[in-house]
Amino acid sequence: MARRPARPASEYRLIVAPHYDEVRQRTVTRVRLETTQTFASFAYEMSVDEHREGTSFRYRVLGLNAPGVGLPHTGRAHFQRDYEGLDGTYTLTVVGLDRTEHRCTVAIDARGVRQIAAPAGTGLTLITDTTA
Repeated sequence: MARRPARPASEYRLIVAPHYDEVRQRTVTRVRLETTQTFASFAYEMSVDEHREGTSFRYRVLGLNAPGVGLPHTGRAHFQRDYEGLDGTYTLTVVGLDRTEHRCTVAIDARGVRQIAAPAGTGLTLITDTTA
């Protein structure tokens, strides 16, 4: 029997960064959750149950959906949301398909987004600087 290939060190990437919204003409905080795996045929959309309570955000991954556009292209599966008016310390929890919870904390202010507490374990990578 063939062995399964090793899973990547991190299964998801959580990108939290300021983003200038051209339509609304203001800076928002963009949260993008994506797989580390790149898909060869389609860049799938992640189905995510999103819940916000005060300064806590919870993203539960439900699965992958085929993209709405029928043109094939490579890419990562992703979920993206823009938030206005975030200022302070926020806890972000990502629950994977295997129900493993990964929690991290960020501080958001006019200067940008800073990591306060990194996610424990290896299933989630937090990125707060998109300039690199």
